[in-house]
Amino acid sequence: MTAATLWLMLQAMVATLPVGLLPMALLAAWILVRGIWLWASALGRDPLTRSFAILSLFLLIGCFWAERPLDSLLGMANLIPYFALFLVVRHLLGGGGALEQKLWRLAKVWAIAAIPVMGLGLVQYHLGWLQRIHWVMGVSTLALPETVDRLTSTFFHANNLACYLLVTLTMTVAILGRSRFKVPWMASLLLHGYCLYLTNSRSGWIGAIIIALAWLVYYRWWLLVAALLLPVVVSLMAAFAPLPIATPLRQVVPLVIWGRLNDQLFPQRPIADTRLFQWQFAITRIQDRPVTGWGFQIYSDLYYEATQYRLGHPHNLALTLGFAVGIPLTLAVFVLLGSILWRGVRCWQDLPYLSSQKTVGLAYLTALGSYHLYNLTDVTLYETRLNVLGWVLLGAITSFRAWGHPTERDSRADCVAGNEMSPLHH
Repeated sequence: MTAATLWLMLQAMVATLPVGLLPMALLAAWILVRGIWLWASALGRDPLTRSFAILSLFLLIGCFWAERPLDSLLGMANLIPYFALFLVVRHLLGGGGALEQKLWRLAKVWAIAAIPVMGLGLVQYHLGWLQRIHWVMGVSTLALPETVDRLTSTFFHANNLACYLLVTLTMTVAILGRSRFKVPWMASLLLHGYCLYLTNSRSGWIGAIIIALAWLVYYRWWLLVAALLLPVVVSLMAAFAPLPIATPLRQVVPLVIWGRLNDQLFPQRPIADTRLFQWQFAITRIQDRPVTGWGFQIYSDLYYEATQYRLGHPHNLALTLGFAVGIPLTLAVFVLLGSILWRGVRCWQDLPYLSSQKTVGLAYLTALGSYHLYNLTDVTLYETRLNVLGWVLLGAITSFRAWGHPTERDSRADCVAGNEMSPLHH
């Protein structure tokens, strides 16, 4: 199997990602196995491979100190296979002059695949075809979603759909800016905004605003920046300002917005269901075992014992990892991923302003940025489709190394490590 075939399979995986877990998982597994077989020598020489191998070894060793070692070992399936998938995607995309075309093609696949997902969600929300849609989707959602009163489409929770739409939103904006056919992409953009609103996801709303600001600043449309910030500030004041200021503003801003922002939309919400309480509980448990952590698949039991409320994770990626693997390994994960992302940004910064490369690069950077913004108040680690999505985005960003300047030694060194190791770079 050639790299060209794997490239087609990667596009198919991205296209089927929101539709069903089984076809996406099979494609991801096949790309992983064949990619390792095809680039075994190059992957073995890649410094990043060694870094992830060492990290994986320490993560596996740490399972022996977990509260339930076997469960923690099984929980590593949410991390270690994705390290390998990231390394394969990075080599698959990082191929010289074809990189720009590959990134644009993948962005279009993401943007187009989102349209039927949003369409199904709107049918579900407005026509009440929830059970029928989830029966058709089969293995993608084996049960009814948790949030039946919010837009979920093919995802189990509205927040998961919001995270997915943030990624496809920024891809749509990038394509709109360079396409000669503006109308369909503008329609898709408006559809994204409407669907994100119906998810009733605060992280989705904030992410969409940040994405819009990033693109408006990139194009230097300062008047539109001001026009966007005005309703944002008014909504925040309606939610959080003192009552003499907030009360008249609440006559203008819909309750579904300011009430959702300050949580007054659900006044009877149990305290155990609030983010602040969940974070406080996770921090306390991390303090009990700061070095080794408690392990995976035990948080839910501990939380239920303390609150009589079932919760799978503390709704924050850093706290989730800190609880599961301890502070040292959590820092190691974030330092490694942060250094990879920083080098990708350094390579992107040197590109010509408004060039095709710079524009598509910004699409992937804002997509990953909004993805991790979501991880501040939720966790993608346990949603296989979103987990795959994040690692593919990071793999795409590391491929920016192909845009480094080989005549400038320092700049080349700053670009993502391993460009001289990849056979696709030559």
